[in-house]
Amino acid sequence: MSKISIGFGVALIALGVGFYLDSSQPTALIPAGFGLLIGLFGALEALESPRRMLQHIGGTFGAIGAVAGLSMGISAWWKLEAGVSMPAPTIAKLSMGALCILSLALRKPPWSGWLQFSKFMAWVTAPLRWFVTFLLLSMIYWLMLPFWALFMNGKDPLRKKLDANADSYFEPYKDREPTLESLSHAS
Repeated sequence: MSKISIGFGVALIALGVGFYLDSSQPTALIPAGFGLLIGLFGALEALESPRRMLQHIGGTFGAIGAVAGLSMGISAWWKLEAGVSMPAPTIAKLSMGALCILSLALRKPPWSGWLQFSKFMAWVTAPLRWFVTFLLLSMIYWLMLPFWALFMNGKDPLRKKLDANADSYFEPYKDREPTLESLSHAS
């Protein structure tokens, strides 16, 4: 990661110095300033122990450089008249924004540690899934079934009496016969 930061820092410094030599304006050194900061934090990443913090600081300068370079470059490009060639400061701003975005894209994402932890936990818990399934099915069989048998006490929940000699188990309405009118109001 530090080599990428140093590389993009050097590229931004070269961009700023190149455009400064071309235009002799001090504002052309803005990409060089961002390159110096990104490269400096990239070099410190390789030396220091609090790497994560330094990576985030370098990435923050990269994000600020991307937003600043692209916003100023696009607004300057938008104001150009048709047929006019793009001036060097506009090219410098757009190049700085593009380089900063590229440096951010090549960085390791901040959530990659959590992603690796979740993959590890999935690997650890994979054998446990079968155990949990077995445990839940055992609970249903050994706990729920005895309670059901105790509460039912051998009774049929539909209270049907089975008759081996019966032709059918149809039970007619006891109170009244249904009519077409009573059936249409029921729905």
